[in-house]
Amino acid sequence: MGITATLSRSDFEQMAKQMKVAVWDMTLYITSSSINGARYYVKGDKLYLEGLNAVIKDYDITILTLNSSTLILRESFTFQGVTLTCDITYRKV
Repeated sequence: MGITATLSRSDFEQMAKQMKVAVWDMTLYITSSSINGARYYVKGDKLYLEGLNAVIKDYDITILTLNSSTLILRESFTFQGVTLTCDITYRKV
């Protein structure tokens, strides 16, 4: 519907609690086979996390930017009939 909403971390965590899903720590620990302990694979510009689609309907992660210092992910999912899209930026520290 073209509506954009900005959520505070607290609001985001509350929404995740209502959805009965965990919010990752804002730090990503990436190895050659896992992200924060979840196995993953990449196909084209899509990032797939093992088991996530079983928990969240229509969950989709698109890699928008990936370079030596920045990772930007667009995460889309459906909750109570509404599709939500979040762009999340991670920076190397």
